[in-house]
Amino acid sequence: MANQQILVVEDEQIQALELQKMLENLGYQVPIAVTSGEAAIAAAKDRQLDVVLIDLNLSGTINGVSAAKQIRDRFNIPVVYLTESSDEETLQRAKLTTPFGYLVKPLEANYLKTTIEMAIYRHQLEQELKQSQQWFATTLHSIGEAVIATDAGGIIRFINPVAESITGWRRSQALGKDVSEVFCIVNPSAHLPYPEAPGKHNLQLAEGNEISLENIDEPSPVDRGWTASCDRLLIAKDGRQIPIDDTVAPINDENNKIIGAVYVFRDISARQQTEALEKERIRLETEIKERSLAEAEIRRSLELEKELSELKSRLITTISHEFRTPMSVILSSSELLQVYGDGWQEEKKQTHFNRIETAIEYMTALVEDIMLVGEAQSGKLRFNPTPVELVGFCTQLIEEMNSTKSDRHHIQWICDRQAIEVILDPKLLRQILKNLLSNAIKYSPDGGEIKLELTCHPSNTPLVNTQNAPSLLAIFRIQDPGIGIPKVETQHLFESFQRATNVGTIRGTGLGLAIVQKCVQLHGGQVELESELGIGTTVTVKLPIDVYQGD
Repeated sequence: MANQQILVVEDEQIQALELQKMLENLGYQVPIAVTSGEAAIAAAKDRQLDVVLIDLNLSGTINGVSAAKQIRDRFNIPVVYLTESSDEETLQRAKLTTPFGYLVKPLEANYLKTTIEMAIYRHQLEQELKQSQQWFATTLHSIGEAVIATDAGGIIRFINPVAESITGWRRSQALGKDVSEVFCIVNPSAHLPYPEAPGKHNLQLAEGNEISLENIDEPSPVDRGWTASCDRLLIAKDGRQIPIDDTVAPINDENNKIIGAVYVFRDISARQQTEALEKERIRLETEIKERSLAEAEIRRSLELEKELSELKSRLITTISHEFRTPMSVILSSSELLQVYGDGWQEEKKQTHFNRIETAIEYMTALVEDIMLVGEAQSGKLRFNPTPVELVGFCTQLIEEMNSTKSDRHHIQWICDRQAIEVILDPKLLRQILKNLLSNAIKYSPDGGEIKLELTCHPSNTPLVNTQNAPSLLAIFRIQDPGIGIPKVETQHLFESFQRATNVGTIRGTGLGLAIVQKCVQLHGGQVELESELGIGTTVTVKLPIDVYQGD
């Protein structure tokens, strides 16, 4: 209270001094007491005052009401009127200046103090309210979304610059208008107005603090063609149709009674354009990918067609070349038997019969090889694993090979196990070993020792991309002392109808290693080849297999 300064404005000097003394006795500071409106305005301008006590019936050019209004408007100082009595017109004019109290003369100290304290308190509350309103107004003006606030009747009480820009309504034009006139939205497909205006509907508090707009006499939005996912078009003042996203929330008083609504919305034109561009980009990318896949498929088809054409050409060449010799043998032997058979001894006849049989077996094997390669190329060659005793299987195959080979060759079987039951495809394994052993014998024209070695190791890692690692890795190694293969040609020898350039007159189709590779791949294994000209060739086959556990 010691710092509160009071300005006294009385019509008479004596009354002004008496009031000044009373206030000082109450503990207030009264820097000056004046008797005219002009002096009161000058004093308010030059001093930091907390309250002005002013006689309502001041005489002079500026009366009490006019002086109070200027002090309130220019310096924001609360005013308390002093009056004995006044006519009705003066009182009405005084009310327009929103005074903070009236004191009726003669003044009582307690009542005077109470009125002054209430005036100061009310003025502080008013300032805090103004600051709060200014803070909220500045915030709502500066945010990037459009905001419109209405009272309970749907009349617009606030609109920020973003909302002005989107709707096309200036603040001075929008304030006092029904929200449905400024915030006018329609169904973009049918251009049906959406009943969103609280000025024409009852505002009810719904779950999630959203506004429920209800009008018993009108159909619901769904009945009128609206859906929950439907975008909205705002019709601006100039008729522009602007796609928006919006929300509506109630404004509640301390008793949870709805006293208005706040509309928050944004122009989504740019977003829709971006989304449209993104969809178009995705569509184009998808179309490009589909075209690329189609082009790749066409290229694969053309490459396959080219390969098949080349395969057919090689096949025709191979058949015409490889079939000519055995068919000539068959023809010549049959003609000789037909002409001279009656006079020949049995031993000589049997020689020609054996030649015919060998030629037929060769052609049969050639046809089988060609059919096997064809099945592999078309994906019809299947992997059918069954239980096989591996040591016995290899031993029996070696015995068969020994019965047909020349005496110059010897097949040495090397294995550190007596027997082992495994799961693999015996048909494919037979093709692998038979072709490799036949090549080793055929391309060792001077004879020598052919080695077939089998070793088995536990395996925890698959050789190829399979789901489970096998329990065993079987490694077959076939070694010969033959003519060898030029290094630059080894990488192509696993292709169909490919033969080394140094084979000379040694017969062959170039299908053996191609068949071996296909059969190894179906097992999920690997095949490796090492060769040196004049020294020999070693082929290593690694097959991941499972040990047979029995029933």
